[in-house]
Amino acid sequence: MLFANPGLKAKVWPTSNAYRGKTPSNPFGKCATKGGKKQLTLACSYMYGYARAYDDVTIRGAGRPAAYRWWLDVETGLSYQSNTAQNRAAMQGMITGLKAGGVRTIGLYSTVSQWKTIAGPVKSNSPLYGRSNWIALGRSTVTKARKACSGTPLPGGRIAMVQVEVPYGSGTIDRNVSCT
Repeated sequence: MLFANPGLKAKVWPTSNAYRGKTPSNPFGKCATKGGKKQLTLACSYMYGYARAYDDVTIRGAGRPAAYRWWLDVETGLSYQSNTAQNRAAMQGMITGLKAGGVRTIGLYSTVSQWKTIAGPVKSNSPLYGRSNWIALGRSTVTKARKACSGTPLPGGRIAMVQVEVPYGSGTIDRNVSCT
């Protein structure tokens, strides 16, 4: 699942803690409008993440979501806020939304650098902490991917898989190396 947090630019930015007949417990408080205007708050970022993830699982044809490992794909090529706390709130909402849709296993896909830019530091009591990692190395070799299995994981996690781009014909192809 692609992570994004476009903030107030989103056409579907939330204005409350309710979504599709559900009101998840929001650790950041109440998402609400102020003077009739949408607000970029941690609570609303959380609800944005919740709604996007819940829809991905329940509306977009993901049959038997509990049967698969889902990855939260965190990359700088997608929309995100400069305030990393806003992004972490949206990611936490995504984890809650995935779980509400029936997902049981959720990992994080990123690079250490992109994670630092988008999410910043993560506290040990965060739902983002300690998750399985799928680390992207970019253009590299399978040998280096195997070595990266013992590299630096995302906060509190364990590297489960490493992805590299290897030459293939006149281009490249992604190869994934299991670390388990």
